[in-house]
Amino acid sequence: MRRRLVRVMVILVVSCTVVDTGFFVYYFCTDSLSATVPVYILKRVLLPLVISLTAFLIARAYDRGNHPAVRKDVVCAFALETIAGAMTIFHSFFTPVWCGPAAATIVGMTFHNRRLSRALLLYGYVLTLVAMCWVIMEHPDDYSYYIQTELVVLVMNTLFYVTGVVVQSFNERVVEQTRDMLITQQQYREQLHYDALTGVYSRRYLMERAAEHMSRCDSAHPVSVAIIDIDNFKSVNDTYGHENGDVVLRRLGRLLQLAISDEVTVGRFGGEEFVFVIESENEQEHLALVEGIREEFSHETYRFMERQTTFSCGFITCREKQDFDGVLERADKALYQSKNNGKNRVTVYE
Repeated sequence: MRRRLVRVMVILVVSCTVVDTGFFVYYFCTDSLSATVPVYILKRVLLPLVISLTAFLIARAYDRGNHPAVRKDVVCAFALETIAGAMTIFHSFFTPVWCGPAAATIVGMTFHNRRLSRALLLYGYVLTLVAMCWVIMEHPDDYSYYIQTELVVLVMNTLFYVTGVVVQSFNERVVEQTRDMLITQQQYREQLHYDALTGVYSRRYLMERAAEHMSRCDSAHPVSVAIIDIDNFKSVNDTYGHENGDVVLRRLGRLLQLAISDEVTVGRFGGEEFVFVIESENEQEHLALVEGIREEFSHETYRFMERQTTFSCGFITCREKQDFDGVLERADKALYQSKNNGKNRVTVYE
């Protein structure tokens, strides 16, 4: 926004200079100059050009310099107000241009800085008062008209400012509500990605990540899929209660979370079943990862029961792109073999 205003200042400086020069040519050709040529050029062309050009150059230098953003905003806003004020003062006999500083104040509100907006309003008051004094010195017989005009302009500037504050407050509320809504949506998406009890990925997100892993599967980047199931988990729930069963699930979830990375996806498939999807160049590491977690989980202890908990696992490695559901089905067959062969073991599907 600030850089756009700097570009607008260029247009204003050039446009105002062209208009000022045009008026001079018109008055000179029609013999309507109210002063000598040098005086007119100084008052109506050179002075507004020098002031406006200086304000623009300062704003551009600050915008390109290594300054805090707030300071750049302040300098840019005051430069724009100064350019509007230069037109108001040196062409104050055109009373409609007295509203120029008010327009600059409204534009300055786009920086969403209340202190800056108030300062611009006061600066606008000063500029229009200077314009009134300037024109009264040139036309002392019409001072009453210009004082009345100044009062009207001050009221209008104030009303413009109040309107701008109301609009600004509304915009800030909309921005804040939009930000809160985006944060809520992000939190909701994250909740959909994770299982609330165990902290690993949810089934839905697991399937999405698994499809991505399988799409990259080839002989150089094999993908392994493992499905694990806690042994005798129903008896844990029946004997010690579902709350203690949740303790076991959370304990396993804590171990599984440590394994999650860009190459390893772990999600809760349902109940006490969890699924690994592992992608890396070293195929031997896939099985070692699951075996390590199985070994660690089997040594977990609980205050509410003396026996240890274990899980059985079915494991399969793919070296080409395949349908994940079919791969998971074969891993599930290997899981049943682990269950039938004594549990607490990993069976590789052949």
